[in-house]
Amino acid sequence: LGCADSDGDGYADVDDAFPSESTQWADADADGYGDEASGFQADACPSASGTSTRDRFGCPDSDNDGSSDNDSSWTVGNGADAFPSDATQWVDGDGDGYGDNPAGTNGDQCPTFSGTSTQDRLGCPDTDGDGYSDPDSLWTIDDGADGCPNDPARWGDSDGDGDDDGVDDDCPAFFGTSMHDRK
Repeated sequence: LGCADSDGDGYADVDDAFPSESTQWADADADGYGDEASGFQADACPSASGTSTRDRFGCPDSDNDGSSDNDSSWTVGNGADAFPSDATQWVDGDGDGYGDNPAGTNGDQCPTFSGTSTQDRLGCPDTDGDGYSDPDSLWTIDDGADGCPNDPARWGDSDGDGDDDGVDDDCPAFFGTSMHDRK
């Protein structure tokens, strides 16, 4: 009784871990996030010091990207870091192993469609499994998409004649239908 209580929470400033925040007063793990669950920026992991801020406050964040590491009660499905060792990625919305941050390491170029392409774009649908992505409305054969999306032995068809560039198309820069002397 009689000690200064700047925020009016009933705890003396000398004992209050947050003397300017009336909804928090204790911080058992000393990470800067309060233990009062209903208070401002409540520590979601009050017994484990942490720096996460993106999905929950005050939980361990191995790569310091703001997203907390997963644990027994918080998984990637809840919002935990899908890439806990990569500070440039934290979400993989389509679950294909490529992160949704396009500027990050191995950024998924088709974040809403799960895919396995690796040669022209990362993480896009690749029907025949040859590494080249299937063409779509934004990425065409002219951009480098698979010219033969149903044939794993062929992928390039820059002139659109159905023959794979350099493999069975003797004139890859010109559309043609010859097949007796040259394809």
